[in-house]
Amino acid sequence: MTDLLDAAELLGREELGALQLERLRRTLRHAYENVPFYRDAFDKAGLRPEDCRASACERATTSAQVSTSRSV
Repeated sequence: MTDLLDAAELLGREELGALQLERLRRTLRHAYENVPFYRDAFDKAGLRPEDCRASACERATTSAQVSTSRSV
């Protein structure tokens, strides 16, 4: 039965957190490099994808509003 589960579902708390952070960094990097809207939003906020660290990234993603209903 476990072969039907995503391997991430079996990770411990720390391992899952590290995987989520790595995936978030990859997503942020992709958005920054490929979408002018997000690159401008990051730049205006003084953020770069590589600034994403565990606690700092959590604070930044919860406090930085990158898009609003008016901007999209």
